[in-house]
Amino acid sequence: MGRKGNSYFQFKRFTVHQSQCAMKVCTDASVFGAFTARFAKVSNLAMENVLDIGAGTGLLSLMLAQESPAHITAIELDPAAAQQAEDNFKNSPWADRLHLMEGAVQTVEPGKAFDLIISNPPFYEQSLQGPSAGRNRAMHAVTLSYPDLIAGVLKNLSEGGVFALLLPFAEFQRFQELAAGQHLHVHELLHLRQTPKHEYFRTIGFFRRNVAEIIAVGDLVIKNSDDKYTPTFSSLMANFYLHL
Repeated sequence: MGRKGNSYFQFKRFTVHQSQCAMKVCTDASVFGAFTARFAKVSNLAMENVLDIGAGTGLLSLMLAQESPAHITAIELDPAAAQQAEDNFKNSPWADRLHLMEGAVQTVEPGKAFDLIISNPPFYEQSLQGPSAGRNRAMHAVTLSYPDLIAGVLKNLSEGGVFALLLPFAEFQRFQELAAGQHLHVHELLHLRQTPKHEYFRTIGFFRRNVAEIIAVGDLVIKNSDDKYTPTFSSLMANFYLHL
């Protein structure tokens, strides 16, 4: 994956410009997009319509557009990020299947039910905020609380649809409990860690309505102790990262 001055990331089939976005492209978000695309294929999930809540640069939407025939609607609250995501969509090979809506999921009405909803939401509900307002909006749940996110998912998810979520490992259980209280249950988990010696730092979860049984829990290590990508990571990211 190439970059220049951190203003863009070059993937194999698309470019993500990110100069106007508080949160830049990162490894865990890239893993999230790739693993969700693989999950959808393996589980034969219908992928006609997809909703990306909190699109940021548009990375997740672009990854899913590459790997599926889905029509993807992306919602982004921050005006500058929304404009950059829209530009990234227009410059991609899948511009005709990518649609950006500026606003909050609490108020935006896409007007359809979605087979897959994906979100890499604001991370920290109860931690101290920093001096950057844009980064605070992206990292802290000040504009999108967990209850609001759950309500937005339930409003827009089709009856047999799946909600895919990325959160810090330490935050995930709290969200899981809140979602279960609204009959939105996790049924597959993937925990991420940087190396075999590190603790888990992110969790990917797939939720369905009224399906309470967790059927699979996985573990993905990004790099070996020698600082080289693990074979599992390399296989997952082979369609996206340059030089893999």
